[in-house]
Amino acid sequence: IDKGLDACRYLQTYNKWYQAAHLAKSTLSANECHEVFMRWGDHLTSPMANRQQGILVYLSILEFQRVLEMLYAMRYFERAALLVEACMEFNVLDLSVVETQSVCEAIFLEYSRVLFSMEYVVAAEYYASKSGENGKKLLSEFRAKQEVIAKTEVDDVEGSLFQI
Repeated sequence: IDKGLDACRYLQTYNKWYQAAHLAKSTLSANECHEVFMRWGDHLTSPMANRQQGILVYLSILEFQRVLEMLYAMRYFERAALLVEACMEFNVLDLSVVETQSVCEAIFLEYSRVLFSMEYVVAAEYYASKSGENGKKLLSEFRAKQEVIAKTEVDDVEGSLFQI
């Protein structure tokens, strides 16, 4: 009777998300099912819901862009960077879209900062090099900080030699 999508919407309205998902998977076309799951994902990623479960719903319908945005917003830079790497490896992200490219660069930039703060310099440089123009600026900042650290270490060694 072609009322499956309406039934799913009705179930979702009354907070019957699992039943709506089950009905969608078993009776709806791929596009209609995608619509039902997108609405569920949107519900789960709202401030009062379970964002991590929302991320899983988005993953299940291959909404990688949304997942990356959520991971970035939640400051899960490591997970986001690894997901970007996997998506790039399997060519499932359209990097010609400006929004996708900018979120990927932002993720790599933040992850690079995290790695540098933990003194994983080589990995930090790798991710900074993948984050566009801002990454180039960050690389020069890293190198400047490394020079300061190296100079400080040399001064400390020289100072301790004079004490002997």
